[in-house]
Amino acid sequence: MYKDLPENEAIGGYPTSLSLGEAQELDSEGRAVIVELESFVFIALYCPAVTVSDREIYRVKFLAVLEERVRNLLLAGKSVVLAGDLNICRAPIDTADPVGAARRTQSGKFEDTNARRWLKTMLIPEGRFVDTGRHMHPTREGMYTCMRLVHV
Repeated sequence: MYKDLPENEAIGGYPTSLSLGEAQELDSEGRAVIVELESFVFIALYCPAVTVSDREIYRVKFLAVLEERVRNLLLAGKSVVLAGDLNICRAPIDTADPVGAARRTQSGKFEDTNARRWLKTMLIPEGRFVDTGRHMHPTREGMYTCMRLVHV
């Protein structure tokens, strides 16, 4: 098991907020691959989407544990790159239907979802990551699927 590896062989940053059973349940869908390279830790993600309401609980927990792992890796002095399908439309430009997306929130405000609030805390200026796709193409429409977050 990954936690049983000697410290010099383990990637580290393992979340401590979960029991072993919770960790196994959360990891059961295989939504992240984590690889340590020479200069950074690369986390490839396929984050949960909320297609039915009971998936929101899983998604919120997944994002919280991901954030804990990233925070722990950064505290250990490692650089981190997150890439993949986050299944989060950051801003209205990132979706084909911003009006519909806003309607699906309780408040009617586009940004009023747990996932969007989480992403905002991860990205600069609040967080330590840059959305490189949006940074390189600030006005481009149709970039709906992938986001590369690079720790700065």
